Amino acid sequence: MKLIAKISLFNLIFLSLLFVNAVAQPTDNIEDGVQLFEAKQYEAAKRYFEMQKASDPTNHQALYYLGRIEYDNNQLDEAVDYFKKSIELERENSTYYLWLGRAYLQKLQNANFFEKAILSGRVKESFQKSVKYDSSNVEAMTHLSNYYLNAPSIAGGSKKKALAQAQEIIRYDAKQGKFLIAQIYARQKKYDQALIEYRELLALYPDDIAIYYSKGVMHQQAEQYDAAFAAFEKALENDPKAMHVIYQIGRTGVFSGQRLDRAIECMKIYVVHEPGEGMPSLDAAHWRLGMLYEKAEKAGLAKQAYEKAQAINPQEEKYKEALANLQN
Repeated sequence: MKLIAKISLFNLIFLSLLFVNAVAQPTDNIEDGVQLFEAKQYEAAKRYFEMQKASDPTNHQALYYLGRIEYDNNQLDEAVDYFKKSIELERENSTYYLWLGRAYLQKLQNANFFEKAILSGRVKESFQKSVKYDSSNVEAMTHLSNYYLNAPSIAGGSKKKALAQAQEIIRYDAKQGKFLIAQIYARQKKYDQALIEYRELLALYPDDIAIYYSKGVMHQQAEQYDAAFAAFEKALENDPKAMHVIYQIGRTGVFSGQRLDRAIECMKIYVVHEPGEGMPSLDAAHWRLGMLYEKAEKAGLAKQAYEKAQAINPQEEKYKEALANLQN
């Protein structure tokens, strides 16, 4: 048994050394590194692509994937540098411009006033070039349409351009194009036109929670609260654990003052889960829960919820105001 164990241990060490040696030697097969990247083995993938870059400084794919790794690690300045270097070597690569635009867009989220003006232009230019070099790149067209939809006019925002881009997307992805068109009409408060798009989409994709969610948000904005509740509940039928939907049911209760028991139930579910990226924070959710308790005339529970929100984020003035108003 000891001999077998020693042989097995020897084999394991030998195979491990072979693997390390294989990774340490640059090859022309970029797919080895791509597989590591897609498996989220970022450290190993980074070492692989750095060796590829050292072996061949003109390897634009290695530079691109190093950018992707830095992007996923939220090292946005480094990601931008790598994407720009990959573009210098491959100037008409739509994918590289797409990811450069995405990196700039992420930087934009936390930029100060002066940085926003510069970064906005870079976001738009990157997505425009991505579409220019591949007119069928739906992801790039979607980002560009969203940019036009959300940016102020001084930064090149335009509902007309957003709609035109969404209509172009239909040629390649009818679902995505119509979904964007519905959102654009909703933003313009053309709710009847948006509703036509949503109904057509749901006739084709009756189990798609993203469509129900977006429709619910539109009804919420239009103060059509019964329809908003109905859309969000339909989304939950298809995914009962969709936290972003659960939160919106609670939020609709805050705005409408209706179905308070259900709204409180949903917000209580939300506050015991760790929010995912881009989802409302726990302090904001406790604050909303406090509002719901106030509307339900449960001052003691409202006080507890506001205090919890303040404990999580003591700097937020609106939590202090909510407590002060409650005590008065």
